[in-house]
Amino acid sequence: MVQLNPADPLPPWSTDVVSFCSITRTRSELSVIAPRHVVPADVACDGEWDCLGIDQKFTLDVPGIAASIASPLAGDGISVFVVATVDTD
Repeated sequence: MVQLNPADPLPPWSTDVVSFCSITRTRSELSVIAPRHVVPADVACDGEWDCLGIDQKFTLDVPGIAASIASPLAGDGISVFVVATVDTD
């Protein structure tokens, strides 16, 4: 996970990721979540992580999908950061 200034352009290394990449811009930051191996060595990157996806589509009115995965992991002391798209959590 990389945190950049909110006015920064998208880093070129973030636009060709084929496995998983999430780019979010807010008033306070530009966050790029991408595999560590695509982030250049001179860019500060927050730690190691694994990506877990749910291989099923759910409509937006179905509650508790992410919680059903995150709760048992949290109970085992595993930190969870959820990224959702229209089709997936």
